[in-house]
Amino acid sequence: MDTWTADIWNGNEEECKRILNEPGNWEKVPLLFDDKIALGTFVRFKGMIQDMLNPEYYSSNYKIINSENDEFTLCQAKYHSSTKNLKPGEEVVFGDTLMERQILACIPIPGLNEWAKDVTNTNQNAESQLEENISKRIRLDPACQKYPKEIFIFVYPEDINSNELKLNQIVEVVGFLDRRTIQDDNGDLEGQSSIAKETHCIHAVQLKLLKTLIPDNEEMYKSIWNDAPNIYAELKFVLTQALLGDSLAADYLLFYLVSTIYNRQTVLVPGKFSLNIRGIPHDIGQSYTKHLYSLISYLVVKSEYLPIQIHTMNNRI
Repeated sequence: MDTWTADIWNGNEEECKRILNEPGNWEKVPLLFDDKIALGTFVRFKGMIQDMLNPEYYSSNYKIINSENDEFTLCQAKYHSSTKNLKPGEEVVFGDTLMERQILACIPIPGLNEWAKDVTNTNQNAESQLEENISKRIRLDPACQKYPKEIFIFVYPEDINSNELKLNQIVEVVGFLDRRTIQDDNGDLEGQSSIAKETHCIHAVQLKLLKTLIPDNEEMYKSIWNDAPNIYAELKFVLTQALLGDSLAADYLLFYLVSTIYNRQTVLVPGKFSLNIRGIPHDIGQSYTKHLYSLISYLVVKSEYLPIQIHTMNNRI
């Protein structure tokens, strides 16, 4: 898969899909973690859908014609953002067949804690294999996904059902890295002109909706449930100490951490559990809050520390 290009995929789509869908191969596709990866590389990206732009239309194929001898080369436009570089005396003639592709604006998963990034995506359990592959697996792991920028994902309806996609969904895509000039939709606002910006994009060949960020591991879940009483006792002890000896507050915090949204009624969210902790001594207030958050960040997959201050609110919201 390291040598795959968009043209190879177009010419051998069924075989490429078969190879990609073999157990373990999806995780071998390198994650996009910086902007130094060569354009055209087959990459994987995990992020959140932040915006869904208007679909665009493109010619499914085009010809590169040599004006000196009238010879031509037929090229596929799918999974490409632009035509191939032309030599002197060559010109492009676009085909009449138009196809549609959806554009998703995605960002790296907000608030993802470091320990969750360090969870490996492989299912190999043998310790010897782990030791032998540790350097390679670290490179392929989400911990290396430090790409801070917005990424535009091009979704092709014939490959992926875009009707299932919604804002704020967490997705993982594999596809070909490219660059594109994207027209910003802010031009719809009165008094603002449309802004064009060049950015990285991925032409997706397959996409997964992620319901959980931690890979399923049946053995791990069985082990946790079998040892649940001891785990609860240890967690409560740690949280009690962190909450200055208040065991009742420790129970509330633990219930808060495992609570979830279980129902929605219009704009109301029954089941959402907010927790306020008060009575913290003034002399340790600021440093204590940071240390408590640090502890919580080791217990949950996603979290965000946001001090309620004017400067912070103006710069982060």
